[in-house]
Amino acid sequence: MSADARAAAALRHIDMVADSERMVAALRSRSYPSLEVGSVVLPDEFHVTVAHLNLSRALRNLFDAPR
Repeated sequence: MSADARAAAALRHIDMVADSERMVAALRSRSYPSLEVGSVVLPDEFHVTVAHLNLSRALRNLFDAPR
């Protein structure tokens, strides 16, 4: 990849919420009988801060703990 192409890619706006919504829609469109898809947008959070929140939510979901 050329330096110009790398620079253009770095400047491109990335909308993680829209990307996530597209992924959820794609998974749901498959209609796998045993797949449950859930999605939550966490306001005022960003890529670095959501890891701990996602881990907590995933463990509570996995072990059916109170939410």
